[in-house]
Amino acid sequence: MIYENFDELEENITKTFTDRFANYGPRPEASLWFCSKRQHARFEIIRDIIDNNRNQNHFTINDIGCGYGALLDYILKYQEKYVTLYNGFELAQNLIDFCENKYFACDISRFQFGIKNISSADFCVMSGTFNYAPHTSLEAWRNYLKHQLKKIWNVTDNSMVFNLMIENVAKISDSHICYEELPKILSFCNKQFGNSQVIKDHRLPREVTIVVSRT
Repeated sequence: MIYENFDELEENITKTFTDRFANYGPRPEASLWFCSKRQHARFEIIRDIIDNNRNQNHFTINDIGCGYGALLDYILKYQEKYVTLYNGFELAQNLIDFCENKYFACDISRFQFGIKNISSADFCVMSGTFNYAPHTSLEAWRNYLKHQLKKIWNVTDNSMVFNLMIENVAKISDSHICYEELPKILSFCNKQFGNSQVIKDHRLPREVTIVVSRT
């Protein structure tokens, strides 16, 4: 199925994560993480990217696909004195409600439904956001991925950061995990945005983090 718009695709994504959070609560399994160690490895990579690329002492961040706020917890633990604004974006309303209740006293955090009204930030981060591709074709998913990246790049002031699962031949698995071909997505990023970097980590096999920077 090729989506003329992405409403049906996002509805399928929303249903999965709404149900998983209802079943698992604020745990890595709710966000389709394999385990907390992999989750923290991704967060460590993001932290290092931010620390290496921020032009001043402070930064703002858009967390697209923020889930139950795990990245915000990590930022508040390791980078609290530097972050001045955290925007979390999510499709599942029960996750937004949870985050708003949990972080109601956190002055720097805001949570929103979808990215229709997304505003600019120094760093736009998608940790695991583009790994789950339910009930769609590879071509349709690639269209969605590219559409979202273009939109997010337009509100990125410093760097856009996202991770993908990688295989030699692209596919969507029986469990709806998308595996992309690194040369193809890297070619797209270099042509569309420029200055793209690939980060690999032994703790995250079959996975890469891509960083696209303005400078």
